[in-house]
Amino acid sequence: FLGPDELDLEIQIKERIRQPSFYIIKDKLEKIIALISKCNIFISNDSFLMHVSSALGIYTIAIFGSTSHILQMIKSENNKMLYLYKNLECRPCWTSNPVVCKYNDFRCLEQITVKEVIAAFDDMLNKVLENKIKFIKN
Repeated sequence: FLGPDELDLEIQIKERIRQPSFYIIKDKLEKIIALISKCNIFISNDSFLMHVSSALGIYTIAIFGSTSHILQMIKSENNKMLYLYKNLECRPCWTSNPVVCKYNDFRCLEQITVKEVIAAFDDMLNKVLENKIKFIKN
């Protein structure tokens, strides 16, 4: 899901992903919510769509950089939220608009590795599968 100001990311993502994919860029909110509701796991930065997925009861991996995971903390049933962030002395730092990193490198995001996101996904996938098995048994 990309916003209209993130079109350059589409090119970068397509270059790295060798699987068929599609991008929701400027669709109606109702359609975006309907698509999110079809997800088993939703990976997102701290955004409105993260809150939508949580409200829909979707297993959500929330990636936090300059924003505060504590201020945005979402209570979820069955541990359906997993927060990824780095404990750095400089965060949260979203006091300016646009956000300006005092180190000019956004280390709060750069230090979250692909391996960490994959591990979080694997953890969430196990929870999804456990709940599906429980549902089938009941």
